[in-house]
Amino acid sequence: MNHNLLGEKLDKAWELQQLICQAFEEYFGSTDPVFSNPHLAEEGMNNFLEWYSYLKEVPDKGKTPAQLYAESHGEYPELLKFNFPDELMEAGEIEVGLVFDKKWGIYILPYYGEVKEAFKGDYTEIPDYEELLKALIHKESFIPPFIIKRLIEENPEKALEAYRTIYDDVKSLKDLYKLFKENRKGWEDEPKPSILPVKW
Repeated sequence: MNHNLLGEKLDKAWELQQLICQAFEEYFGSTDPVFSNPHLAEEGMNNFLEWYSYLKEVPDKGKTPAQLYAESHGEYPELLKFNFPDELMEAGEIEVGLVFDKKWGIYILPYYGEVKEAFKGDYTEIPDYEELLKALIHKESFIPPFIIKRLIEENPEKALEAYRTIYDDVKSLKDLYKLFKENRKGWEDEPKPSILPVKW
């Protein structure tokens, strides 16, 4: 395939992803809503997809994605439905976050509610918050580094306050970033563009 053509297709895909991300924020009121269990998260995601496809008009088009598809194909599209992994659906009453990044796509993150609370709310309200904060530094398969960075950037004072309670040598944001850089694998890596696939 011609590299220029591939670049144009990627640009178009990223443009579409940004529009969907904006719609996601409009629908949920946030780009990282938290649900009290996996079943509600899956239901929320599918309700959003139905709303986006059949009720949300595309900017400058005056029609929904489903209407535009029907004009080109002669029929309405089959509604895309997300089915979360069985191991997540069987995990019980754990909070699940749906995190949508304009560039990197949608992530399904168990325990994200606690992580979000640690960085934005009252970390002392989280049971075993020290273990949670340590896991963010040492567990590669937990919350992706770029999302942790985003949470820190959104509320640096709160993030620093939380980590100061368990790491004596963390005095400043520079120290906090150094702690992550030295201990969290892939901390400085750029995530790969997903162009909408869900990461779990």
